[in-house]
Amino acid sequence: LHPARALCEFKVPEGLVLRITEPFVVEGFNASVVGLGCGASIDAAGESRIFVVRGGGHVHLGNLLLSGGSTSRPASHNPEQQTGTNATDFDHGNGGAVVALGSSTLELDRVLMQDSHAMNGSGGGIWAAGGSFVRAVNSNFTFCTCASQGGALNAEERTSLILIDCVFSSCSATTGGGFALDEGVGTLHGLSVSNCSAKTAGAVHVYESLISIEGCSVSDCRAVQEGGGIDFAFSNFSAVGSRVANCLAATSWGGGCIGTEAFGLFAGCTISSCRSTVGAAIFLYSSTYWEVVDCRVTQCSTFASGILWVGFGTLLKMTNSVVDQCNAIADGGAFSISGNCDLTNVSLEHNAAIGGNAGAMLLTGVDSRLVMRRGRILNCSARASAGALGVFAGAAELYGVRIELCRAASKGAISVDSNGSVAFGADADVRGLILECTAASIGGGVMVYDGKFDMWSSDVVGCTTSNDLSLGAGFAVMIGKTTLRNVRIERCNAGECGGAALVSGPGHLDMFNCTVSSCSVGRVTAPDALFGGYGGGIGVFSGGSIAMFRSTVFNCSAKLAGGGISIQASGRAMLSECAVVDCTALRGAALYVASQRPRNSETRFYAALLHISAPCDSLPLLWSERLPLTLPGLTLSVSGDGGKRRGGHGDLSGSGGEEGGGGDRGGG
Repeated sequence: LHPARALCEFKVPEGLVLRITEPFVVEGFNASVVGLGCGASIDAAGESRIFVVRGGGHVHLGNLLLSGGSTSRPASHNPEQQTGTNATDFDHGNGGAVVALGSSTLELDRVLMQDSHAMNGSGGGIWAAGGSFVRAVNSNFTFCTCASQGGALNAEERTSLILIDCVFSSCSATTGGGFALDEGVGTLHGLSVSNCSAKTAGAVHVYESLISIEGCSVSDCRAVQEGGGIDFAFSNFSAVGSRVANCLAATSWGGGCIGTEAFGLFAGCTISSCRSTVGAAIFLYSSTYWEVVDCRVTQCSTFASGILWVGFGTLLKMTNSVVDQCNAIADGGAFSISGNCDLTNVSLEHNAAIGGNAGAMLLTGVDSRLVMRRGRILNCSARASAGALGVFAGAAELYGVRIELCRAASKGAISVDSNGSVAFGADADVRGLILECTAASIGGGVMVYDGKFDMWSSDVVGCTTSNDLSLGAGFAVMIGKTTLRNVRIERCNAGECGGAALVSGPGHLDMFNCTVSSCSVGRVTAPDALFGGYGGGIGVFSGGSIAMFRSTVFNCSAKLAGGGISIQASGRAMLSECAVVDCTALRGAALYVASQRPRNSETRFYAALLHISAPCDSLPLLWSERLPLTLPGLTLSVSGDGGKRRGGHGDLSGSGGEEGGGGDRGGG
């Protein structure tokens, strides 16, 4: 096309099918090709491209069907070596139907591009490069393929791309099955990409680019390896009011989206029903920062771990969002965190680690960090441990968070291991809460196996360990240190020992201004039970230790001994200004202290200003077996009398040692 004037207009009759064997070349001028009425067709039948725009040319295509564009062989990369209108292969076989190069402009309006292929290059439908500009409105791209990048469209080398109300379907490539933006700037509005596939980035590949996405949909796309939906690499992006659904990364990570050194915003978006080996919804790694606001991630699944995978050196900030009905075959039903994660008003609901640990969130990296504010973890589960949160390294801080109805075989709600640390408490006037969480064997609410756990201004209510021989319904502290300040533990029940808390060596528990109420142990049916219902409130054994300050144990019960507190088997306890009120057990309704060996036992108990209150018909309140006690300032009172009458009532039972001496030291 070599017109004599600057603008050349072609109006193609309705229904005309124009079959070509050579492309139209537009170089350095403006051309408009528009189909009349219901449109017209240009068919290259696999023989050539359809349009080549270069040298600052400007082409407008409207109301057309473009089909059968093809390139099958590479040629010289240097356009200076090409002559004539047939010299279009300077691009190494890129651009099956249309090529736009060198500051050229390509505009499509109501164009259907189909069955076009770049057999040896990129851009099965369109290839744009060298600072060109591409704008497509109300256009469809279908059944386009390429050998390299961008199944239907590849825009690179400073190209500007605008796609409005366009559809990409059933396209494929090695990278970016739908389209790819490489070193360019893009604006997408009302875009739909579906049923596209690639080795990497089944729908969209964005590399070293700036892109804005609004009201778009990516669905039913597939990557053989990573990035079933969108792959953002070394790019900046914003995505608003968009969705990624039912995408798959078959053998690798990022079923929905991948971020590699990418900085971006998701606002008002949904990621649903995506699948991958790791990071089914979002996979972030290598210095990536993403902000997610008012979004929902739902019904995603991973063959290994982490629906949202936050890698080392990355930061995910999520606000006012929901992650629900997701599951991992291994660990981390919602999150797997090796980097940094900041969650505010985020709800994690009905997520599961089907075969592993951490039904909602898993921290694994030594530098991993989680901060969660005023969110909720509801009805999450793990087959192994940590129904809600597993901190197996790194640190977690939870402020004003509610954890409800979470469950696991052990360590029902929170598990701390491998020298991890957790801080759990109030956010201003909003108290933290762990409610009705369950473990089968140990630690219904919190299990500290190896690490540090601090809790303040929070409540642990209705937690249980369900087996007959289970331990520590509210807390189980095995190795490491746990500190509770202004914490209420209520209605927790264990099968064997430690209704509210169990401490075993070398674990240590500090309690300041805490209340333990209506907790119990004693569902034991096995005749050879190791303990058999000890420590309705608190149980300490096997080298564990506890220090309690100005705390109260109220209305707790044990089937056998230590309705309030049980200390035995080298356990150690120190109480200051504490009260044990209305507790019941067969031996030591308030306190049971036992040593396997007299006098030289490592079991230790010291209580200063201890107050014990109980009804008049209580069984022996304090029971000590083979252990001297020191109880300065002990007071006893009848429940409800409002007074503290020294020696008011009750029995004190004990034997001081091998000689059987009772007295002040033996029985208290």
